[in-house]
Amino acid sequence: DIFGFECFERNSFEQLCINYTNETLQQHFNSYVFKLEQAEYEREGIQWSFIEFPDNQDCLDLIEGRPNGLFATLDDECRMGQRGNDNNFVNRLYKQYVPTTQDTHVRFGASTTERRDFQFTVKHYAGVVVYDSDGFLVKNKDELPPEAAALFVSSTSELMRDSHELYQRNSERRMSMAQQSGGGKSGGGGRRQSMANKRAPTISFQFKNQLKALMTKVNGCSPHYIRCIKPNDVHSPDVFAKMRTVDQLRYGGVLEAVRVARSGFPVRLPHTEFYTQYRCLLNAEQGQNMPVVTAPGKEQELCNELVDAVYAEMRAEVDAYDLRCRESEGGDDPHKLHRLANAKGIGSLMGNTPTFIFDREEVQLGKSKVFMRKLAFEIMEAARSRRLGAWARRIQSSFRCWRLARVLNAQRKIALNTQRFYRGAKARFIVQGMREERAAIRLQAYFKFVLARCSYLRLLYAVEMAQARWRARKARIAYLKLRYEASALTVQRVFRGFRARGNERKLRRCIVAIQCRCRRMIAKRLLKELRIEAKSVGKLQQNNEALKKEIEDLKAAAAAAAALERERVAAEAMADVETLREALERATQELREEKEKNAKAEEENKRQSEDLTVARQELEDVTNMLQQEQMRNAKLQDDYEMACEAAERSALAATQVAQAAAKLGPSAPSEDLLARARKNSEASMSRMNSEA
Repeated sequence: DIFGFECFERNSFEQLCINYTNETLQQHFNSYVFKLEQAEYEREGIQWSFIEFPDNQDCLDLIEGRPNGLFATLDDECRMGQRGNDNNFVNRLYKQYVPTTQDTHVRFGASTTERRDFQFTVKHYAGVVVYDSDGFLVKNKDELPPEAAALFVSSTSELMRDSHELYQRNSERRMSMAQQSGGGKSGGGGRRQSMANKRAPTISFQFKNQLKALMTKVNGCSPHYIRCIKPNDVHSPDVFAKMRTVDQLRYGGVLEAVRVARSGFPVRLPHTEFYTQYRCLLNAEQGQNMPVVTAPGKEQELCNELVDAVYAEMRAEVDAYDLRCRESEGGDDPHKLHRLANAKGIGSLMGNTPTFIFDREEVQLGKSKVFMRKLAFEIMEAARSRRLGAWARRIQSSFRCWRLARVLNAQRKIALNTQRFYRGAKARFIVQGMREERAAIRLQAYFKFVLARCSYLRLLYAVEMAQARWRARKARIAYLKLRYEASALTVQRVFRGFRARGNERKLRRCIVAIQCRCRRMIAKRLLKELRIEAKSVGKLQQNNEALKKEIEDLKAAAAAAAALERERVAAEAMADVETLREALERATQELREEKEKNAKAEEENKRQSEDLTVARQELEDVTNMLQQEQMRNAKLQDDYEMACEAAERSALAATQVAQAAAKLGPSAPSEDLLARARKNSEASMSRMNSEA
């Protein structure tokens, strides 16, 4: 898959290299096709020495030739250093290839405008390309400037220094390859050659060597060329730009490949197909002598006879036409007659349609195929088309004759049928008249019958309508009477209902009032009873929760009082005991003192014995008091339990009184009653507390 030919508005050194590659590949393609054609012709055993294939070797010599080729001249200018420039390069080309009109190179050209702009033209196989020489030397040298090399060497980055070393090694390797290539080509070698070898290889030199290596690989293979065609530049389907496609075909070498193919025998048909396709060119006598289908093993012989017969017939027609032209024009110049024949045409194989003649060598018979040049193929195809057209016209004329005869017979049948139909229609018209007359009589009778019936039906409808109106009037009167009576009954029923509902409302109010009075009396009676009952329990019914709390406080106070009393009694006993102990200690001390004194010992002992006796008695008294206190506490506990039961009964009574008061509603007497009950409860609680 090779890159195509390039031709832009401004073409530089890159386009020259690319087009040089395409020229080289196109030459290889031409030679490869020529070899294939040569092998095909030799295999079929036909004559092909007169075939000329297009050759672009002169264009390749112009670009890569030495010593005056484009690349060689460009390399010389690059070797000149500061003295070489693009203008000197293109002037050398003008001086070499455009010195005079006679010595101008076929592939090189430069007009006055192009020479003024330092441009030149190269005629490639795909077209003429104008190259601009600006920048050719800079692009061809591919050298690193000394300032950039100094920057790489003095750089502190290791990557930059390594890159520069790698570039130098590659440059040395290219120079060694260039020296080897130059040494192989040069015979003597001199100072100029040695200086050239010391320089770095140019881009054109490297490109040419790489292309030669590529062609060496391609020549050792069996190539298959791929040509990619882009139908449009908008990337849309079903859009075909004709000019763009033609340019791609031209620049891709497809048109050149077509010219190469057409320079030989582009049309190749097998013997059987050729014989079957062109047997129609024989006349009737020749067609009878040659079979319709080729026999096995005789295809080549039959095709040769067919070609000879067709060529002989065409040759005879050309000679006859030349004779007529000579007689009509009055001249014997063969060139004039040939031009006249080509201009006006000659007689055809059938009719007076113009045709042309081809050379017999343009149709070659191989072992399995028939090879034809483009002119021979077109002439034979034109003759075949005219022969088939003549036969088609003959078939059409026969068909039209048959169709017209068929139409005539059909028209005759149509005329007979038309006459028969006319007679039948006339008879039917007469019969139709008779039928219409009879139908008219029947229609009149039916119409009279309809009129009479319509009169009778109108009279009957009028009588029925009168009866219906009279009956409707009577029915409306009866209906209005019934409606009046129903309305009266409705009014009476509504009035009686209203009166009954009024009486019922009055009775309900009276009953409600009586019930209210009865309930009030019962409530007063119950309130009186509750007031009497509430006088003994105080105001417990006012606040049941407060009473319960007071009862719990009372229980706690009673228990605390009993505990305090017990503690007080115990404390007093303990105090007495402590007093006794202190007394005993004093007595002991005194006894000790009395022992010391010997005089008071006995008296002290007696007194101590008396004190002990008194203490024993006091202890017994304290013990009795404790027992009495315990009995008193048990009695107080019993009284307290009785008081709690009485309080519970009072709370229950207060609850009942509160419920009754809620039913009767709030009133001033009930509030007084509750206040008095609360005072009585407080008084009873104070008495109970005092008793406790």
